[in-house]
Amino acid sequence: MSRRSSFLERLMAVDMTIPLAAGVLACCLAGFYGGPRLAFQVLIYGVLVVFVVGMPLLIVFGSHANKQHLRRLQKTYGGEFPWSRFLFGPIFKFTYRDRPVSLRKFSGGKHGPTLLQVSIEWNDAPQPFTIRPQGMFDSIFKLVGKHDVQIGRAGFDNAYCIHAEDPSEIRQLLDKNVQRRILDIPEQKRLVIRLHRGEFLVRAQHYSLTSDLEEFTEAALRLFDAFERSALHL
Repeated sequence: MSRRSSFLERLMAVDMTIPLAAGVLACCLAGFYGGPRLAFQVLIYGVLVVFVVGMPLLIVFGSHANKQHLRRLQKTYGGEFPWSRFLFGPIFKFTYRDRPVSLRKFSGGKHGPTLLQVSIEWNDAPQPFTIRPQGMFDSIFKLVGKHDVQIGRAGFDNAYCIHAEDPSEIRQLLDKNVQRRILDIPEQKRLVIRLHRGEFLVRAQHYSLTSDLEEFTEAALRLFDAFERSALHL
C-alpha cells in the first residue's frame, strides 16, 4: 500500500507557475487601473504574504522532511545532525576513514530535482581543481580561445570540463581508476567535483531520493578513495 503524502510533501509539490502568473497579472491590472504606485503596493503586499506565511512553513517543516531522507544513512554511517542554517537545509555529518564528511540535501519538492552534496575534509590535498560535464557554453568558449585542461583521453576530455591551478598535476591525478569512478556517478546532470581549501566536494542533481541517496553517497566516497590513492603517487 502506498504511503499517503504528508501535508508538507503536498505543499512542496505545488506548482508555483499559476500563483506566480496570478501575481504578475494582479500587478499589471493594478498598474493599469490604479497607476504605478498601486502596482508597487500590490507587489510589496504579495512579497510580505509569501514571507510571512510561506517561509515559516518551510522553516518549521522543511528541515524535518529533509532529515527524514537523510536518517536512512545513519544506519550505515552513524553520524549526527548538527544545527544548521535553515535556508540551506539540514546537514548530516559522519566520519569516513577518520575524515569528517558532510552530506547536504537541497530539496526541490516531491517530484522536482534535488541537489545532493557530499563534502569531505582533505587538508593534505593536492592543488585545487574543478571538474564538471561539458556544457553548451564551453564549446563557445573554446571557439574564442578559452580552453580547459586536456588529459589526453578524447572520450573524457569531450565529456568533462576541467579547470585546475596545476594542469600537470591534475593530469596525473585523473588516472584510469579516477576517471572510471567519475563515470560511475549515477547522475551526471549538474555534476560538480571540486577540491578547494581542503574540502573535496561532489554535487549532483537527483529525482528519486528513495534510490539515489545511498547510491550517490557511496559513489562520492569511492571517488574520494580513488583520488586519495592517486594523490599518493604525485
